[in-house]
Amino acid sequence: MPTGTRRRGGSARSATRTDSGCGFEHDGRSYRRLFEGPLDLALPDFSLPAFNDSGTANVRGQARFYECALAHYGEARFAEVIGGSNRRSLEALINGVEPLPEPPAETRGSRNFESAGYAVLQHGTGENAVWLCLKYGPHGGGHGHPDKLNFVSYAKGKILGYDPGTAAYGVPIQKEWYRTTLAHNTLTVDQQSQKPAEGRCLAFGTRDDVSAVFAEAGEIYDKVTYRRAVALCGQNLVVVLDLVDAAAEHIFDVAYHNAGDWTRPPTGEPLTMPDLDGYKHLKDMTQVGGALPPIAVDGKLQVGVALASLSPAEAWAGTGVGANTTDRVPCVVTRVRGNKALVAWAMAAEGGVPTVKVAESGSGGSAEVVLGGRTYRLLAHPNADPKVVAECEEGRVAASSPH
Repeated sequence: MPTGTRRRGGSARSATRTDSGCGFEHDGRSYRRLFEGPLDLALPDFSLPAFNDSGTANVRGQARFYECALAHYGEARFAEVIGGSNRRSLEALINGVEPLPEPPAETRGSRNFESAGYAVLQHGTGENAVWLCLKYGPHGGGHGHPDKLNFVSYAKGKILGYDPGTAAYGVPIQKEWYRTTLAHNTLTVDQQSQKPAEGRCLAFGTRDDVSAVFAEAGEIYDKVTYRRAVALCGQNLVVVLDLVDAAAEHIFDVAYHNAGDWTRPPTGEPLTMPDLDGYKHLKDMTQVGGALPPIAVDGKLQVGVALASLSPAEAWAGTGVGANTTDRVPCVVTRVRGNKALVAWAMAAEGGVPTVKVAESGSGGSAEVVLGGRTYRLLAHPNADPKVVAECEEGRVAASSPH
């Protein structure tokens, strides 16, 4: 443990001199954001979502660098990262602040980062908060994945909505699964992965214990417009509304992957998957006609998943690939054929199985979810004002812009 008073020598000072000589301004906003950015996007347990060519990582594993940042900037929130470490690094010895400042009161509610293209919906405090991140922004260059409007979710200390991240470069499964759209919680058209694209946020809002975001995917397919609205209601329920419009008829597959295991095998007509990237790695897929069984994330946490489609649709359930080829993760796919699709989803983090209804509403659509005798509504209208509305007993939010 560092002892004595605050020290600002050593590596922090050397880094300041070196980088300033290279044209970096340490007291400028951009350099400070190197330390703030991971905290802004981190899950409640300080891990980072496995978007693009990344895997599981935790900001607390970089505590030694935050020793330098805290010494230089005096930002109390950096102490949250340092406080969970043993502080036995060289950076702590040379730069360590003692005693550590008290971290600020919980301020990380729902937030939207337009330039980066991530919307975070978060309710609750500490590591048991509920969190969801919708990815709508830039593709990500050579390390980007074709997963516009994909999301990762978390509740009660566990990842729920799942992104598998990446595999070692060059192994077949990297191309055949991890870099396919189907491996992510988003839309695949005609069984082919999305094109690189940059989406945009249409509306974002948070109030009381309700948060909502509405985003557009951009040019992921020729003459196909894909929009997705997501609402976090209280600390239990996620509602998703997918709106797809196209100039011609297509096959629309919307997938959802949830960490854990089915509490019992989904029942229905067995399906044979096509020998195509993504699809050929789905296993035990059945076309289900009734309610989906809950998903057991661990011994205590179960997730109820339900879906509804405005037009005739097939609901498939089975497993996809997780961290490796032997790790299987529950997967649900909704398939709609036509020139448009309107699909609603609900995911309940406390084990109850919701029921869902979906309807057209003006230029957009609406979802109504019933869970535990309570009703939740999500409306999305790309050409109306407000563009997105979410309402339930916890409150109501209506938003017309991304701000």
